[in-house]
Amino acid sequence: MNLTRILPSIAGAALACAVLAAPAANAQTTTSSSLAVNSSIAAKTVTTPTSSTTLEALSASGTLGFSATAIVDPAGGPTTVVYYADGLGDGSTATPVKISGGSGTYAHTLQASITRPLTVSGADTLVFTIPAISPSGQARTLQVTAKVQMNTTTLQLTSATISLASF
Repeated sequence: MNLTRILPSIAGAALACAVLAAPAANAQTTTSSSLAVNSSIAAKTVTTPTSSTTLEALSASGTLGFSATAIVDPAGGPTTVVYYADGLGDGSTATPVKISGGSGTYAHTLQASITRPLTVSGADTLVFTIPAISPSGQARTLQVTAKVQMNTTTLQLTSATISLASF
């Protein structure tokens, strides 16, 4: 037998066996959903614990976009959810969140995300902290607290209650 004829056949057969024996790729399944929530901070005055200085009262208005993306582990591990808050608006339907006080409008990014395992009940409370700067350069912290509910069957965000506070 001619060796030049046999070797390519053996190599081709080995390659075909390797391809057919390879395990199927496990792709993650993702499901996204979103809600628009009107946000507001009631105007209030806060005193810092280390000083008697009173911070400027702030108020907020606009729409906070809130979305959730559920990621199902193909290996059977826990489903995780990436929650994303966006207060910058989309330029067409969502009004950007405006934070203001007596000194004017505060600059902020008001975008944050948190990743959590999906709870059995689908309910979770998330806390985001976001820096804000007054027109005079004073740094403040905004705290976004979101109480969310996911449908654990469809992996859709069904409700979100948002509250904002400032420090």
